[in-house]
Parts: sequence; C-alpha cells; structure tokens
Amino acid sequence: MDAVSTAAVANNSYAAAPAAVRAESPASVDFESFLRLLTAQLRYQDPLSPLESTEFVAQLASFSTVEQLVKANERLDAIAGGSNALEIYADWIGREAGVAGPPVRFDGAPVELKIDPRADADRVEVVISDASGAEVARFAAANAAGSQFWDGSTASGAAAPGVYSIRAHYFADGNLLAQASPTVFDRIVEVSVENGAAQLRLSSGAVVSPDEVATLRAGS
Repeated sequence: MDAVSTAAVANNSYAAAPAAVRAESPASVDFESFLRLLTAQLRYQDPLSPLESTEFVAQLASFSTVEQLVKANERLDAIAGGSNALEIYADWIGREAGVAGPPVRFDGAPVELKIDPRADADRVEVVISDASGAEVARFAAANAAGSQFWDGSTASGAAAPGVYSIRAHYFADGNLLAQASPTVFDRIVEVSVENGAAQLRLSSGAVVSPDEVATLRAGS
C-alpha cells in the first residue's frame, strides 16, 4: 500500500474512532494515548482491507517524531525561562539576603540574626553549631523582634572563621517548648537556574530559592 493509501486508511480509522480518542491533538499525546489510538484503529478498520504491519511501524515512527519535537520545545521553553530568571535576579548578586534556616559564614564580624518572638516562651537561647553539628556557643537572647548579634564568642574563646548554624530554643518554666531557625543574613554570590527555576548561592555555600528570601538589602 503506498503512502497516499496509508494516509487515507489512517484518516478513515481516525474518523471512525470515538470522539474521546479523536479529541487529543498530536502535540499533546503520550505513548499511552498512542496505544489507545492504535487500539481504536484496529477496532474500526475495514475488515476487508486491514492495515499492514508496516503501516503500524510508520505510524509509530511518526508518533515518535512528534513526541521528540514536543520535548524539544519544552526544553527550549525551559531555557528561555531560565534566561529570564537570570535577568531578573542578576542584580541580586552582592546583596545580602535575609533567610530563615541556612548556615552563615563567620569571618570575624558579628553575625546578625532576627528571632520570631513567642508569647508562650519566657526565655530564649541561641545555639551556635559548627559545620560538624557540634555546639560551640549558647547565649540568652531577647524574646522580641528586631536584630540581635552573635559576636563570635564561644566557650573556648573566639570562634574560628567558618560556616556555622544557628537555632533559637524557646523555653517556658524551664522546659523546652520548641526550636526554630532565626532569620540570618548572608551575601548572594551566584545566581543559577536548575530545571527552569532560579537558585541563589550564598557565601556560606548554601543554596536557596528567591521565594525563601524574606529581606533583601545592600551588601555591607
């Protein structure tokens, strides 16, 4: 059967297929959809002139081509979206992001942090841990909004430059109520795109989403 006859048979089979199957556009079908179309063609084909196996192979090849084109378009859209994200956030590089959770880099200057106050707590302690997770400092903090600072003091003297994690511990009547990550400030050193989404790399090495940034200010 020549190409014209093949196309005619395919069109006739498609026309005879149920409306639910015909409704799908070639650009949106997946392999499961192709199998449903193939089943419909087998069901509604002319029994006196059935489709040949070579025709099924040709249709499968056509489907694979369309599927590859759709995926290529999706990749191009992702690249375009990534370019837009880089343009949007490029001027954030060098600025300081206020984010709850990531570690901070201590370089000798006091580390600024902001604690979310809790009405049910009568005492708050800030706990500083090094990169290995070992506690190196603990000090009383105000249970109030506003900036507070860790000056780098530890139980054994001044902290060495490096990356540290900070947690706020809330107490009531001597009992630990909860722990939370205060907002800390760190400089944005790089903007990248992963799977079409922008990511910000901080000087501590932590990577955060722009959506996680609660405060953005000029770098010190």
